[in-house]
Amino acid sequence: MAENIDDALRKVHAIDSCIGLSIDDLRQDEGALDTWFSSWLWPITLFDGINNPGNKEINYYYPTSTLVTGPDIIFFWVARMIMAGYEYVGKQPFNNVYFTGIVRDRSAARCRRASATRPTRSTSSPHTAPTACAWA
Repeated sequence: MAENIDDALRKVHAIDSCIGLSIDDLRQDEGALDTWFSSWLWPITLFDGINNPGNKEINYYYPTSTLVTGPDIIFFWVARMIMAGYEYVGKQPFNNVYFTGIVRDRSAARCRRASATRPTRSTSSPHTAPTACAWA
């Protein structure tokens, strides 16, 4: 993942076998919808509330009582879900937001599945549950 085409090319060139590639060799996946953009629609589109407003499923499941999420996405997802709920359904999507903890490495950087900062069994404390480290 890259911020822009130049950043993408720099990342590609960091791979030994890809040094000869140019910008013309790269393309953005047209089928991927940006996560930050689409996330705010998730509670509504999950039950086809945009294309079929007022259907049986959206009326049953939406709104819900609680959203459980990480505190790092309060603006990117949670605030947008609330705005979309009022805009497209006329309702607040949930009443409560509970925050989970965030796994961090020794330097307090957030551990991520797709990076070198993910915890592994060898770097985890003996007090860490194995399932918390099996992110694969």
